Formats: sequence, structure tokens, C-alpha cells
Amino acid sequence: MASRFKIRKRLNSTKLKAFEKAGWVAGNSSALMEKIGQFLDIGATTGGSVYSARTAALDVANGIEDYTCSDYKCLTLDCIACCCDIASTGVAFLPKTNITGAAFAGCTATSKFSRTLRNKCKEAGGLLGCK
Repeated sequence: MASRFKIRKRLNSTKLKAFEKAGWVAGNSSALMEKIGQFLDIGATTGGSVYSARTAALDVANGIEDYTCSDYKCLTLDCIACCCDIASTGVAFLPKTNITGAAFAGCTATSKFSRTLRNKCKEAGGLLGCK
């Protein structure tokens, strides 16, 4: 009978330790998830800002080319695209909310639209009166 009591006591203490360990794992996994979230946030900020800054540099180069050719319609499209890319670069560093996400997406889409229209203008050699 005494051995049965010892076995029951040991099982109960083992269960308690198992629950304590599970609590430790759950606590550490939430900290891990927080770190992963921070890592993804930093990655999104870096990726978005680098992409927007790179395309802003392309817009400036295209704008200089259009200015030297006196192609002011395409220069206007380059300026619109550049302003949107610079805005997207700044918005990428703001806290991630629905509003900043929509602002980033809107600026990026407007930039891409302007750049695509400018490139089609150059390819066609006369779209919208471009040279």
C-alpha cells in the first residue's frame, strides 16, 4: 500500500513539472513570435524603402533625359513618378497600419502607372505628342 502511495505521489509531482515546462515553452514561444514579427516588420520596411528609393533614382535619370530632349510631357510623368516613389520611401518607415499600407500601395501604383505611360510614350515615338 505504501508503494502505491509513493507511485501516486511521484506521478502527481511529475504532472506538475510537465505543466510548468509547458508554461515555460508557451511563454518563450510568444516571445519568439514577437521577435519574428519584429523581424518581418524590419524586412518589410527595408524592402519597401529600398525598392521605392531605387525607382525614384530611375525616375530622376529619366527626367534628366527628358529635360535635355525638351520632352516636357514625359518629364511631367517622370516628376509624378518620382514624387510618388519618394513618398513611398517615407511611408515605408511609418508604423504599419491599414492607412499607411494603402498610402504605400497607392503611391507605388501611381508611380508604376506614370512610368509605364512614359515608357510606352517613348516606345511609340509619339504617344501624347512625345518626341
